[in-house]
Amino acid sequence: MDTHSTPVPPFHIAEDPSNVGSRWEKWLNRFDNHLIAACMENEDRKKAMLLHYAGEEVHDLYLSLPELPANTAQPNESPYLTAKRKLKQYFTPRVNKEFEMFNFRQARQSENEIIDQFYAKLLKLSKTCTFENPNEEIKLQIIMNTKYTEQHKTAPANSGTSKNTCKNCGSNWHPNGRRACPALNVICRSCGKKGHYARVCMSTTSTQQQQAQSRANPQHDNHGTNTSINKKHYGERKNRARIRFNEHNMEPESTNSETSFKTTIRPNDRTAMKCPQVHVKLNGKVINFIVDTGSSVNLISSSTFKEFHQQSLQPDSSSILPYNCQQQLEVVG
Repeated sequence: MDTHSTPVPPFHIAEDPSNVGSRWEKWLNRFDNHLIAACMENEDRKKAMLLHYAGEEVHDLYLSLPELPANTAQPNESPYLTAKRKLKQYFTPRVNKEFEMFNFRQARQSENEIIDQFYAKLLKLSKTCTFENPNEEIKLQIIMNTKYTEQHKTAPANSGTSKNTCKNCGSNWHPNGRRACPALNVICRSCGKKGHYARVCMSTTSTQQQQAQSRANPQHDNHGTNTSINKKHYGERKNRARIRFNEHNMEPESTNSETSFKTTIRPNDRTAMKCPQVHVKLNGKVINFIVDTGSSVNLISSSTFKEFHQQSLQPDSSSILPYNCQQQLEVVG
């Protein structure tokens, strides 16, 4: 193959002395691509072509360079790689780090340049800088100099710092994994669930406030409580729950589970009216219920049940546990 069909222009050392190291690296990459395209495999010919194409300045410079220290020699290193290493050792210390960082800071996204192209340009410029964290510097440069305002809005959300933060306690990620988290067995003060702190709770604000208020100040009205939401707003349930009663409460619950949980309700609490309430019509009678989204069953008092005349109870053996208590309630039906 004709190796002179696409000649590489010579390298001029004095053209830009302040940036000679970066320019040499760029020229050398282009020359290596030329060798690959020319299917050149002979190492001696590669060295000869390097000194020939680099030009007279580089050739004279190479002849004046001292031999590399013996302790830096690579095993079975070819003449071409040795020549490249000698020239790189000469040019690299002459890289102007301040100038390279200046070029990086001056980079702007052009009018017809997409964000991926702008990122690739910054990535290339960062290779000659001495950044401790190139990715953070590139991200900051994109935020400051991109022409799309959407990137400014979404960049904080795409930050990689959250990957190193434990979502259960808010501290740095634990080397030993989830089991080393101090919040592993902690009950959240906001939602009542186990395994995370309140400050990192992902529950909605309204749900947190309702559940925290229900647990801190249990409520009761004259008729009973209901954990289901008003059907007027949330629609009919396809599978109606069976109704079970104890000596104080009537509790509808799903038949899919043998164990259910309910929130403890204290009677005669003057703050009961502060809790969210709904009116539910049962057997033609409207009853005022307190909403507690933390409970899995519904309940009414036995006195309220007595107002439903001619209603019979069916025996039931399900287990119902009050909130924060392991003692089962005696289910009447």
